[in-house]
Amino acid sequence: MKYIAQLVNVNSILNKKILELEKEIIKSKEEIKKNNNILWNSCDHDWVDQQDSLMYEKSTYRCSKCKLINDYRLYTIRR
Repeated sequence: MKYIAQLVNVNSILNKKILELEKEIIKSKEEIKKNNNILWNSCDHDWVDQQDSLMYEKSTYRCSKCKLINDYRLYTIRR
């Protein structure tokens, strides 16, 4: 029975750790999104074809300076 209680305690600790890490991931993603928005609006972009698309796909362009993909929908903050 003592072993079961230990496992329950370990699971509780691990679940708390997972929640903390998930919060940190969400916070980091929000900061990246904010930074990308600033980069999109302030970088003097130099678009370069990535040449990674398939024959029937639209080409992908990436800025050689800030590394953003040329698609404003990815970087505009929605309210």
